[in-house]
Amino acid sequence: MSKDQKTTERIKDEINHAMAESDDLDGDCRGCQVRRICPVTVEEAKQLGRNWNVDMVNGECRGECQKVLRAILDKVGETYEAIWS
Repeated sequence: MSKDQKTTERIKDEINHAMAESDDLDGDCRGCQVRRICPVTVEEAKQLGRNWNVDMVNGECRGECQKVLRAILDKVGETYEAIWS
């Protein structure tokens, strides 16, 4: 299955929206935001299943926040490949 190609800004917006709307997060975690989408190496892309990864504003997510973030990244990563401008 072919993935849609989206700009890194569009992918970032999709992830941030999903984090803010998640019923599994509360408090500070809902305000956690992806700062930017970063390219990955070929080896990392094979492991992640996508050609991008995230750089977080609030540092590394932990606990429940991390589980939710990973689930969102997996879902968005199944749909979108980043195009680099």
